[in-house]
Amino acid sequence: MLIEIANELCAKYEFDNEKLIQIFGSNYIRNLGSKSGPAGGPFPQDLNKREELNQLMGKYQMHAKVKRIFDYSLERVNNDIERDRFEDEKW
Repeated sequence: MLIEIANELCAKYEFDNEKLIQIFGSNYIRNLGSKSGPAGGPFPQDLNKREELNQLMGKYQMHAKVKRIFDYSLERVNNDIERDRFEDEKW
């Protein structure tokens, strides 16, 4: 529902990225918050978030600005996953 609202708002008004991020929640878009899970790999929350973002992006038509916010969020999640894998890698 928030995606549809953001689409409508972007179609009618000028929004910058920060305001769009606020609509969806900055912690959600920036992939912030406490995470826990077993050592030796990415956090389960990050893996679930990546799946959720991919599903949302596949399910909903998004205004270009809204899609850019979701692309940014997905990039943040993927970076967190790769960083966790890198940090857990044995040297």
